Amino acid sequence: MKRAIPCELKFADAPLPELVSQNESTQTVDCTPDANAPANRPARSAAGLHVLRAGTRNGTKRKQAWLGLVLLLAGVVATLFVFRARLLTGLAEAWMVNDPLVHADAIVVLGGGFENRPAAAARLYQAGFASNVLYMNLPGAPRAKWGNFTSEQELTRQALLANGVPESAMVVIGEKIGSTHDEALAVQSWVRQTGAKGVIIPTDMFHTRRARWLFRKELTPEGVAVAVRAVPPVEGFGVSNWWRFKTGRGSFENEMIKLPCYWCLY
Repeated sequence: MKRAIPCELKFADAPLPELVSQNESTQTVDCTPDANAPANRPARSAAGLHVLRAGTRNGTKRKQAWLGLVLLLAGVVATLFVFRARLLTGLAEAWMVNDPLVHADAIVVLGGGFENRPAAAARLYQAGFASNVLYMNLPGAPRAKWGNFTSEQELTRQALLANGVPESAMVVIGEKIGSTHDEALAVQSWVRQTGAKGVIIPTDMFHTRRARWLFRKELTPEGVAVAVRAVPPVEGFGVSNWWRFKTGRGSFENEMIKLPCYWCLY
């Protein structure tokens, strides 16, 4: 029986001792690598290590990117918080409209604000900016939930009288008024009948932008100049503190929604 020897080794100074018995013959083994042996295993291992290191580097870069994004957002939020008063004041000033006042044919009292709009119209009337005060035919009763079923039209008339506007200077216009667009059409009808060439519209500060866009759209083709003035709200807020009042925040959000809707509808 012959036993395979891994390889015949020779030293320069001394021969190897006899490793086989007399019954076994010495066989020289070919040390040439087997063609089927995985000779490329070290290369594959090196490639796998390279991929592993690349994946680790990519993971680290992603973590650093997310960390940078979080820090950036935190910085933006902190900046907005620190400068919120200045930013929100500037936003209100940019949104609000206050046109220069010139003499006009009429001052228009819009519906939905009988607490402050009639008084503002009366002040403009007393200052001599117009000889007529128009107000809307509004049948609704805004105080009905408190047991007062007086229509808004009548409440507006009473407020004008209480603030020094004579009955002879008041003009009721419109029918079935339900929106600012309906009010603009009512004023348009009045100027066509009277030949008026100028109106002044006092309204809530965030409503001014939508009101001016709509009234100028309907009245400018008639040759009528439209001036819109912001009215201080009864709640007492203004451009410098409106976000601290629920009514102020609601009014701004309402106009942010309504103005694009009016652009699309009208």
